[in-house]
Amino acid sequence: MTAVKPGPAKHFDVAPIKKGLLRNGVELALMELHRLPLVAVNIVLPLGGSALDAPGKSGLAELVASLVTEGSGAMTGLQFAQALDDIGASIYVGVSNDALTVAVFAAKENIGKALSLASQAIYSPSLPQADFDRIKAEMTAGLEQEKGSPGGQAEKKLALRLYPGHPYGTSPDEGSVASLTLADVQDFVKNRFNPPGAIIAAGGDLEYPEFEKLVTAHFDSWRTQAGAVLPSPPAAPSGQAVQRGLVIDLIDMPGSLQSSIRAGQNGVTRDNPDYMALAVMNSLLGQSSIISRLGKNLREAHGWTYGASSDLSTRKLSSALLIETDVQTDATEPAVTEILKELHRLRDETVPVAELDSIKRFMAGLFILRQQTVQALASQASTIELYGLPDGELSSYRDRVMAVTPQQIQDVAIKYLHPERLHVVITGDAAKVSKSLSKIGEVREYDSEGRPKPLG
Repeated sequence: MTAVKPGPAKHFDVAPIKKGLLRNGVELALMELHRLPLVAVNIVLPLGGSALDAPGKSGLAELVASLVTEGSGAMTGLQFAQALDDIGASIYVGVSNDALTVAVFAAKENIGKALSLASQAIYSPSLPQADFDRIKAEMTAGLEQEKGSPGGQAEKKLALRLYPGHPYGTSPDEGSVASLTLADVQDFVKNRFNPPGAIIAAGGDLEYPEFEKLVTAHFDSWRTQAGAVLPSPPAAPSGQAVQRGLVIDLIDMPGSLQSSIRAGQNGVTRDNPDYMALAVMNSLLGQSSIISRLGKNLREAHGWTYGASSDLSTRKLSSALLIETDVQTDATEPAVTEILKELHRLRDETVPVAELDSIKRFMAGLFILRQQTVQALASQASTIELYGLPDGELSSYRDRVMAVTPQQIQDVAIKYLHPERLHVVITGDAAKVSKSLSKIGEVREYDSEGRPKPLG
């Protein structure tokens, strides 16, 4: 049977980003989608990113994100939730290294009321002591539970190796969470819930004049709070975390029936000219655990795992290529060996045109799907503004993906992939895997609490 050759890609128009500015300097961005009367708005506060948490206070931004909707102004948390329920709206507060985001979703007729509630959460969260204590206790319990998560432990250790001495490598622990006080939260709101750098991005059934009028009504009067001390942005990571040879950190979990493998290396920022070729290379390597190389190798060919994937994790100041899989214990060393082989293969061989074309079409199709919901549009618009990407980033995306050549893939692989210096962290039964792993790299063993184990 002869395979049907795909036809040329059909024309697809991406909604343009319409931009503006409030008097207080807050940036506005809108991507229109008039299919249904729905609107999503992301209020992005770069000053709220977890990378700005003070040393020893990791987890503060995360705690604040959970607390600010537990009542605002004269409203209790229950009343706040009921007010949202009455209009069929939702407000979710999330935090990343680079920003705290208040995500609002509602029917068009109720988006003004929803934005009013969101502005209250930003201007005057009530921050009740009882809810602070509850959320802090939940975070502590979550950290305790995380100790039993092999993948979670490996990911934390890998971040420390990729970003040594930088906030991007830091994550909450029992000590940092225990140190948090309600006064820390109050200072956070005073110093970091302020308009400098803020972005309000929307997607949905609004014309730009409507959007500007709505946002102006609720956020044009927003000013930096009296006495606020704005945090300074973190410096970019000082160079890449380079090591001599392959080093494997092995976190011992005696009796474990599988090993959680996490590996990575530093990458490039979104504005780097090589980013698109690297993104296509990553998709080819493991972005989809079903159709990409890592999945076909570790999952289909060898049957060691349910899935193996890679991700080009991008932050404002840096990025990293991350690889993850969980394999049966006796496949630990062979799986790492095959991961290294796939990285070398990208450097040493030109990607077959048919394989690359399939991956590019997959990426282009996913991109079109991401233009179909108002939440995705709001997220894309806010990302463009937060990272300072060019206005044509989205409209040219599909063409740029399809233009990537096999030679470009090999060129960026040679330039950026260094399998001989890959950062590898594995959580598993050290007694069963340490000896075999030592054949392919230096092994440093840690106990289940992350403490170095004595040599010998």
